[in-house]
Amino acid sequence: MLTANSHSPWDNAIRLSSAKTISFFALFISLGWTSFSAFGEEPEPEERKRRLLSTLLNNELPFSNPESSLQLRYSAKASDVVKEPYIRLPFELRYGISEYTEAYLGYQPYINNPFDKHAVSSSGLAGLGIKHRLPNFINERWDLAFGLRTFVPLSEIPSEDEREQFGRYEPYVVMTYLLPRDERFRATLHARYDWVRGEPFFENGINPRPSSTFYLRPGIIFTPPGEWRYTLELEYQTERFSGPKNDGWMVAASVGWFPEGKTWLRKLPGEFDFTLRIGYEITQLPIDRLGSPEQVDL
Repeated sequence: MLTANSHSPWDNAIRLSSAKTISFFALFISLGWTSFSAFGEEPEPEERKRRLLSTLLNNELPFSNPESSLQLRYSAKASDVVKEPYIRLPFELRYGISEYTEAYLGYQPYINNPFDKHAVSSSGLAGLGIKHRLPNFINERWDLAFGLRTFVPLSEIPSEDEREQFGRYEPYVVMTYLLPRDERFRATLHARYDWVRGEPFFENGINPRPSSTFYLRPGIIFTPPGEWRYTLELEYQTERFSGPKNDGWMVAASVGWFPEGKTWLRKLPGEFDFTLRIGYEITQLPIDRLGSPEQVDL
């Protein structure tokens, strides 16, 4: 018997930016994560909660789908309605190859923003990835995973981020540690290299080629009883490995609501999480996700 278990990430971003001012840069409202199990078995409650934490941090964690399970994750970048002439609609399909390994296929089209008179669209980006995790790699409190993600533009991308016009490779490693004195706290460490390669696929006016960027994100997740989750992260970015000596620091905090009770959301298909992420740029970041100074995104 085939059963379906739905989960949903609808990303909504709020950003108020300046190089050294507090910035509300991401309100992620998750509204679309659907998974199908080949054996009709739903994931254990604790495993499902750990997977949902990935939307809270907005990066990979050392948790994966059960073997032979297929998961469809879809989202809408609601902040684009206010900020951009396009709306991004990312999709991601994940499959559990084994108990500890999963592969995923992604697609992010850019559709016309009906609320912008200069609306544009694009076939968008395609992506592939694989992740392998090492549970209990030191003891039962430690989890580690490593993987690779790749991205390729399918047409010219109407984004100010010039890296999206190129093929990109992102090797990464992520580790978590469950604190022994208080298991409501989980320490995290995420390292990633965004490697920009080759020539632009469709836009030929980019010179010089954007630099590759290294990211390092230590953080902490607080999971008290109930439906709320909290995180605190420090992020370091640098381009030193590809030439320029540009680097910067940012601190970010998140609060997430994972409704499980009998709310009106339970009448809709799927499971939902809502996350507000607030960041402060300590120094200017090489990849400035906050956009132009004094910019507000809803």
